[in-house]
Amino acid sequence: MKPLDRVQKKWVVQQLRRAASQKSMEGMQKYQEAIMEVLLSEGSKTKLKSLAAGDATVAQIEEIFGLKFSDEVWELCEETYDVPPPLVYNLDQLKKAFYDTCSEAYNRIAIDYLMVACKVKHNAILSKQLEASTGDSAPQVPATTPKPDQTSEIAGSSSDIRPTTPSEANFGLPSPLPIRVFPEMALSVRVAKGGQEWLVSGIADWALGYGERSVLEDGTVMIAVEAKRTENIGHAKAQLLAYLATIRQLRIQANKTNVMTQGFYSDGQEYTFVCIRNDGSVMFSMTYNLLHRGKLKTVYNFLLSMLDTAAKSSPHTSPTKRGPAQNEEIQNFDRDIFVKVFKDGDGAGSITPPIIYHDETDEEEWPDFSLIPEEEI
Repeated sequence: MKPLDRVQKKWVVQQLRRAASQKSMEGMQKYQEAIMEVLLSEGSKTKLKSLAAGDATVAQIEEIFGLKFSDEVWELCEETYDVPPPLVYNLDQLKKAFYDTCSEAYNRIAIDYLMVACKVKHNAILSKQLEASTGDSAPQVPATTPKPDQTSEIAGSSSDIRPTTPSEANFGLPSPLPIRVFPEMALSVRVAKGGQEWLVSGIADWALGYGERSVLEDGTVMIAVEAKRTENIGHAKAQLLAYLATIRQLRIQANKTNVMTQGFYSDGQEYTFVCIRNDGSVMFSMTYNLLHRGKLKTVYNFLLSMLDTAAKSSPHTSPTKRGPAQNEEIQNFDRDIFVKVFKDGDGAGSITPPIIYHDETDEEEWPDFSLIPEEEI
């Protein structure tokens, strides 16, 4: 048998780790069988081809996953929330810290600052919505994260999942599962195209989804983020697209009703947002440069809207009733969450924005930045 290539070796190690993390024999067996299929395919007539996300081209991803590129620009409906002062302060301090900027690690710091601020805000929004709908001031995020296929409440838990909105409360639907951030997340998928089977894999700088890391290939990842040094940012487009296509394919294989995936690539200063819609069409936003006035607010709200979409895609909140109503809702799901599109730059095809929850959350007390000398800010 021919030795495994670099991509296949990484994939096998990844599957072994996931098998070891399983609590049941059935879970272990699933990953063991996947490994054996790859090993046996080396001797079969149909050769399994490997493609590392970092080596992929846009054309390859388009062909393998059957994607198509839209001429529409992905843009926000409304910038609802102001940028929190600590985020502005942290980004300013980073510029003054005299870091070596010729490193991807430096670029990731700024992105991490943004993601932390957005996640804290998103959690606060969900908690406020929960409190308004139930009159319960308990924290929204459960201490024990339900499994992806869990639909019942956690018995005996003080942090049971509760409805988020009055309309959902009438039907007893629980709130969205908490979206977690997973740095350095390994992603891989096997996909057949034109009689050829491909193994596409890589390690996303960040992945966002619900559940535990060991089950994130069961269709529970919905957002991916890729960081690059400024001089290498041109390579980020294809790599992020590979991750988003992989995530979408995993959700298709897991029989998810909504398979929209989202993400962005950045060098910490310029941000470009990307989504693959349910019909397989790819949309890109404009590139937002934080050096331009007001663009930090745009980027901040863009990521918040993506978190909201991901939360609404959790198994507790995705549409489940089959029929024409479900099909229409799924078809338009990606257009109904905070976004609008412009075709040919003339505003045609714009969508009436949905109801947006405005910022009424009680922020934690910020530091009094007026007390900090200007030379330190």
